[in-house]
Amino acid sequence: SIPADCSVIFVNGSYAASDVIYSSCGGRPKLANGGTIKAETYRQVTLDGQGIVGQPFDVYDYCRDLEIYGLGLRRFGNNTGNGVFTFTKDCDGFRVVGNYIRDCGNGSPVVNDHTFYTAGGDTWSTSPRNFALVHNDIESNVQNNGYGLLHHYSNSGGHGIHDGEIAYNKVRGTGWAGGVLWEAGYGGGPANISFHHNDIQITTNAAGHAGLYFYQNRGIGPASGGLDS
Repeated sequence: SIPADCSVIFVNGSYAASDVIYSSCGGRPKLANGGTIKAETYRQVTLDGQGIVGQPFDVYDYCRDLEIYGLGLRRFGNNTGNGVFTFTKDCDGFRVVGNYIRDCGNGSPVVNDHTFYTAGGDTWSTSPRNFALVHNDIESNVQNNGYGLLHHYSNSGGHGIHDGEIAYNKVRGTGWAGGVLWEAGYGGGPANISFHHNDIQITTNAAGHAGLYFYQNRGIGPASGGLDS
């Protein structure tokens, strides 16, 4: 096991992944509180899902103070409609910072709808919260119903994501929307999510939204850069 407040460091280089990078599902061991998964040198590590591996980071039900920093990720996907980074239910204090994500989408050999996917918790206090998704570069390769930056959906747990920041991300490529916030803050209080300084420019179909699409949220702001509502 990995003690609390320790790092998992990938030595610089390219690696072919044959399984998920970190998952808390299915009885797998969970990282202790305060863990970091990062590159030895910022963006000098590439993890390649080879078109066969599902979501590389599947954080389900629990995490505390987890940071994923400075990795390169390509050709990951899954057929469950989740994301490259998935956080659901009781995840408190997660940060995804400075990663470069490309060729992950249903235009590749596998399906991945979104870069970030979050789903609500069973209660307000056990929903994903106190988070930061910042300074990531995304080359979206999703077609049809994909979202280049983020998809949040609260109905799987009944309570929405809240208290976080989505900022300084750059999104290019294709998709139905640059991102979707669906019922953030739902079921408890205001979302208190700050969305700012994101550069979203994607190619979408006529029914899509080239920026961020809001639906039935509570307490979103301030907002700037590539927005639809």
